Amino acid sequence: ALDQEQVRRRAIFNFKSFEALDPPTSREEIIEFYRLAKEGKQRLNQREALLERRRYEIELLEADLEERRISLEKMMNSIRSEKEKVQAAYDEYRSSWITMKRTDLPRMKRTASIIANMEPETAAEHLLEMLPGDTDKAVKFLTLMEPESASEILTQMDPDKGAKLILRSTQVLQGTSK
Repeated sequence: ALDQEQVRRRAIFNFKSFEALDPPTSREEIIEFYRLAKEGKQRLNQREALLERRRYEIELLEADLEERRISLEKMMNSIRSEKEKVQAAYDEYRSSWITMKRTDLPRMKRTASIIANMEPETAAEHLLEMLPGDTDKAVKFLTLMEPESASEILTQMDPDKGAKLILRSTQVLQGTSK
């Protein structure tokens, strides 16, 4: 059984119900009502289409954001990996530096002292024999010597080779690489 409200709602959309109204609804009023209802439906359809388009745009933006998040996550993982590699290389360098300081440095100082006490011509010949393969070793010997001894030895060398050793020595002393 239908209650009064349901009967009333059905009656609104029944054409005969328009005639039963007091005063009766005119044909023009019914047409106007129909036109307004049709416009309302079109506006609702337009809003629905607009909402659907916005929903689609939001989905695209969400997908783009997800791709960017994944890309950033990959970058962060790559950076972490590189950081770990750099840290491992630094740790290895530090360990080898400490080992060298304990063992190699005293030997290198002693060898540098021996070379510095030689005649400058003989010392220059010995250092030149290290070039080009052991340039860094020759540079280490020069940097471990007293500046006066190193300069006497360098004056006995070919000017180009001596200049290369001086340049490399300067880089080592300043802490820069080749």
